[in-house]
Amino acid sequence: MMTSRGGDTAFILTVLAIVVPLLALLPVARHADEVLDRQRPMYDDLVHVEWLEYQALRDTGSAVEIDVEGEAVAIGDAEFQPSDGVRIVVEVPAPEQFCVQVSNSFGDSSARSCFDPADPPRDPDRSQSVQPAA
Repeated sequence: MMTSRGGDTAFILTVLAIVVPLLALLPVARHADEVLDRQRPMYDDLVHVEWLEYQALRDTGSAVEIDVEGEAVAIGDAEFQPSDGVRIVVEVPAPEQFCVQVSNSFGDSSARSCFDPADPPRDPDRSQSVQPAA
């Protein structure tokens, strides 16, 4: 039979066994959150540029090659201003094809995202939320 003191000790050890690892993981979670926050403008720009390039492709039959950082650029009928510290590169390997890659001043960069006619970009202004590509 466990005494009251033994029960208190077991409870405290159980609580410590749960709380201490969670506290140890707090800096890891905080760092992951900071990384996601600094990448968000980069991925928001990626989604917007994909949409504008798709519109240009539909309207003119060709996407627009760009390599821009910090200055506005015309994509089809629209003007786009990248977020601070974001570089956008659009390659047009074929008339009905384009690939977008973005990077930021922190050294983060996205994977190369190429247009897929079977899954065209969606209008980011009509989307509920923008999620970074995995």
